[in-house]
Amino acid sequence: HLGNFGDREWGVSGILVREALARKAIIVIVKSLKHWLGSVPELLSYQYLVPGLSSTQNSFLTPRNMRSDNFALVVRQIRHENPCQSSKLLS
Repeated sequence: HLGNFGDREWGVSGILVREALARKAIIVIVKSLKHWLGSVPELLSYQYLVPGLSSTQNSFLTPRNMRSDNFALVVRQIRHENPCQSSKLLS
């Protein structure tokens, strides 16, 4: 079941996620965690997965809506400081 995503959109998104896995990027699942895990089973054991936010209705990435240590890692990744090479995400 693909929820609100059509087959084509979900397939393209799955390709993009697999590319992110290959380069060891931090992946933040904001919504539809079950659908993502079903579509991309590699996420189940992925070391740099941020598994959801505190609020399912608020999709903003903020220290209050996710663990503050994970938020800091995401910020470092955005700033190209390679947090995945020196830190491990906490779920």
